[in-house]
Amino acid sequence: MSNRFSGPQAVALRHKPIPSAYRVFFRQIGLDPDEQRTPVEAVALERIKRGGFISRNLLDDALTIAIIESGVALRAFDADRAEGRLGIRQSAEGEALEGRPGPLPRGTLVIADQLRPLALLFGATASGAGVDPSTARMMLAAVQVKGVPDIAVEEAMWLATSAIGA
Repeated sequence: MSNRFSGPQAVALRHKPIPSAYRVFFRQIGLDPDEQRTPVEAVALERIKRGGFISRNLLDDALTIAIIESGVALRAFDADRAEGRLGIRQSAEGEALEGRPGPLPRGTLVIADQLRPLALLFGATASGAGVDPSTARMMLAAVQVKGVPDIAVEEAMWLATSAIGA
């Protein structure tokens, strides 16, 4: 995959429809996509910095493949540590992300289960919520924003699960 993805493609990413949709969304929620990269741009930049896609583990490699091929933002969580369906919501007053010091600022966008935040929307994962060697079941989540077609999300999920061998 490293040989198929080069610097000029990384530079051109921001002008493609799906990465562009994430850049627009970042601006709408107060993030500067030139400061905090969108998921596909972060993966592309890492490839450029390291001279190739560096294999880390099966899950991270599967997410890298799916994100770079589809442009869709994906996350993975330990399914046995999540309660019910996942969603995006604003943090409540005094709510914290497990394993991080202090409460989150009220209104911080988080990926949450029915009980608590599991991760910042485009940031850190709560301790114990992510996939680790003791994980028996994992849950993949896509962050779909306006301008990202359903078929792209389906493709991203298919790419990731196929690479994992699920």
